[in-house]
Amino acid sequence: MGAQGSRPDIAGHRILRVENNSPASVASQHWVPYLDVLTAAGGVDLSHDPKALGAQLKAHIGLPLELTITNAKSLEQRTVVVSGYGGSWRARLCASHLERERES
Repeated sequence: MGAQGSRPDIAGHRILRVENNSPASVASQHWVPYLDVLTAAGGVDLSHDPKALGAQLKAHIGLPLELTITNAKSLEQRTVVVSGYGGSWRARLCASHLERERES
């Protein structure tokens, strides 16, 4: 699929929804569900390890966490800093892991 140009080769966690009034929604009002892909958290690349996001969230409880988001349509990248995460942030930002396509 990627070789044919039908979608960019982006891997990470696709943002499905962001709960209103959550730390993620406060950090950015510009989430684009299904097009935004979380590609890094705390400087750690999220493209290869689906568990890396959980590890970064756990390591940053009570601390600011810098997220890198790539829009799959425009390919624009932006950084969002989420603060006030008290351990329940996963339920407030629903994401699914998206792997890069592998060449055969």
